[in-house]
Amino acid sequence: LLLIVNRLIESVHRHGIEPSFENLRGSLRAVELHHKTYFETRQRLLERLSRDVLENTAERLVNEWLAQGDFLLESFTADFDFVVGNPPYVRQELIPTPLLSEYKTRYSTLYDRADLYVPFIERSLSLLNESGALGFICSDRWMKNRYGGPLRSFVSRDFHLAVYVDMVGTEAFSEEVSAYPAITIFNRAPKQPTATVHRPRILDTAFAEIVNAIEKGDPGNGRKLFKQAMVQREGSEPWILESSDQIDLLRRIELEFPAIEEAGCRIGIGVAT
Repeated sequence: LLLIVNRLIESVHRHGIEPSFENLRGSLRAVELHHKTYFETRQRLLERLSRDVLENTAERLVNEWLAQGDFLLESFTADFDFVVGNPPYVRQELIPTPLLSEYKTRYSTLYDRADLYVPFIERSLSLLNESGALGFICSDRWMKNRYGGPLRSFVSRDFHLAVYVDMVGTEAFSEEVSAYPAITIFNRAPKQPTATVHRPRILDTAFAEIVNAIEKGDPGNGRKLFKQAMVQREGSEPWILESSDQIDLLRRIELEFPAIEEAGCRIGIGVAT
């Protein structure tokens, strides 16, 4: 959030725009459920804004930009150019029953044993305007497993997975996490191949190269940093974001051999996961 505000203030100065409340009020919305994090972030944002705007303006902007609440229940009045985040990874068993029931009423993708990040993706995509983009770092399990089926259908119908950065096995977070993380960028562009990169090095230079390729609008150029993959365009079938030769091999195996259960084996939930 602070990096976004830094870039916003730099842009205002660069274009000679007065950093007034009226000019900036509609630039940003941020939602945080955790009280302590919300108040700490609020204080840091006030301190950052005080370097460029009047104290009264900073207070009004923070009140306008920040909301303490549940992103899945918060009301929004605008369509967004960009949505970014690291959504929570929470099993349904940990969500109070009345709240879970409300979520399921609002979000069609909260199916089977789907974790909470799934409706976060649905909600975020629904907030985009026609040229908007969504960038998340979160688990990629929904791309292949059973509970991700409705979300895959939702994305395939109206959106495009433009970029997929596989972070499995990399030190993506400062703390150890159990989810398999990936960076995903979605938009409403016509369906094209998805630019994929697998397990990049966690170095400033490596990520600068990825960002540079994306910003040029040609992730496949230069040193072939990205591979191209096609994802399922219709329905809820699992997405295979590997190289074309691997996909061809997988399809041939599917045609020539029975599924494990068809061969007489019974699969338990742990193995299936």
